[in-house]
Amino acid sequence: MKVIGGSDIATLFGKSKWSSPYSLYLKLVGELEDTPDNETLERGRILEPIVADMFAAIHKDEFDVKEIEMITDSEHDFLVGSPDRILQKDGVAVAVLEIKTSDQYQEWGLEGTDQIPEQYYMQVQFYLGLTGLPEAYIAVGFVAPGSRKITGFREFKIEANPAHFEFMKETAVRFWNEHVLAKNPPPVTVADNATVQYYKKKFPAHCPDNWVVNPDVLDPLAEKIIESQSALKEYEKNFEDNRMMMIAAIGACEGARTSFGDFSYRSTKSTEKIDWKAVALESGADESLIKKHTTVQAGYRRFLVPTQRGAK
Repeated sequence: MKVIGGSDIATLFGKSKWSSPYSLYLKLVGELEDTPDNETLERGRILEPIVADMFAAIHKDEFDVKEIEMITDSEHDFLVGSPDRILQKDGVAVAVLEIKTSDQYQEWGLEGTDQIPEQYYMQVQFYLGLTGLPEAYIAVGFVAPGSRKITGFREFKIEANPAHFEFMKETAVRFWNEHVLAKNPPPVTVADNATVQYYKKKFPAHCPDNWVVNPDVLDPLAEKIIESQSALKEYEKNFEDNRMMMIAAIGACEGARTSFGDFSYRSTKSTEKIDWKAVALESGADESLIKKHTTVQAGYRRFLVPTQRGAK
């Protein structure tokens, strides 16, 4: 059964890094294929028990850390939550424990505060509302980018806010009724990966001599795209200019060490490229045989922006 879970709540409000209301709709109506875990999700799954054990060791005289099954809202069976752990005292649940891993130290506040990324705050408030518990702890294991080795640990504490939960619940119910049950997709507003891949697969090729004409909708979009592209080019030029100055300063050295971290400029390993067509011809194969074993890779659609206003 398709359901709205705690990790979906931030998506409904446009606060998720990884999904959008449109891609959530596609998932809930069964139009989105299951995708394998990305590196972040896989890292979190692997390190979750380690971070849980770290929290349990710190609070061994205060809490019993227990796993918990999925919780369903008392009014709507499509609203569910799966907190990572429940904290108990004398066999009674007293708090939620949510476990995260992150390679973005700057997104998290001081230990012991409630200064956590907004998407996780919403997820935890949703779990608190479903469980009826008064508070939650968030245990975070920090890693270096691309690593699965925990190099830091912080914990945070969130107090339940029933008003926030009710507002999130109302929004989720409205989304379910107005979009999911009605099979009425919300507008596309974000280029999240799931939406991008869905449209690539749905419309792999264009229809020749068929143009969309809708000035009221498309002209404001066109203006924003052109303005954004102009700003992007300026940022890219600024980056390349500063990059070149850094390269010039490095010279023949391996890199430069700064208070912002190490900037390396190393040589890559040499690679070999074999001209298999030339090998086949020298081995006596004729063009027809080569053509027989040649496959054609399908073209892809390119989005081109006009170079000047009104250009076609």
